[in-house]
Amino acid sequence: MGLHTGPRPNFPFPGAWLYAGDAAVIHLVGHGGDPADGSEVKLKLEHFALTATGKADFEAKLSHRAVSHQRFELDEIGVVQFHLRSPDGNHVYIDFISQE
Repeated sequence: MGLHTGPRPNFPFPGAWLYAGDAAVIHLVGHGGDPADGSEVKLKLEHFALTATGKADFEAKLSHRAVSHQRFELDEIGVVQFHLRSPDGNHVYIDFISQE
């Protein structure tokens, strides 16, 4: 996706901030121990989505790196989506304007 890690405050827990240019756009938090062992037991996140530009380059990178993904063309709203999984198994999709 063209993101890079960057500066993050010295929080007392592990994590990383991912940047698009100079903007921190995704904040990740590390979690040790057993999954769903506290208040997060009832939290559910099926996916998260991002809107991006550079569809052809993005698709070429997915192919070049052999990243498993699905491509959906949503003609009724003029969007092309790429669905994939993060290294931790999170469902992520990236939206692009069809005419790009």
